[in-house]
Amino acid sequence: MLGCSKLDELKQPPELTPLEDGFKTSAAIGYSISIATRANRADTPFKCNLHKA
Repeated sequence: MLGCSKLDELKQPPELTPLEDGFKTSAAIGYSISIATRANRADTPFKCNLHKA
């Protein structure tokens, strides 16, 4: 048998904000890594020649 406080606890909606924030953070990190990887590849227009004068 469940007590009233346990039943009220089960009726509460889940907190999705931390999960949503985690997804947004993961997407931002993945996007950043994707851009950094592409910038470091030699066959892309993002190639940066810092040693040229």
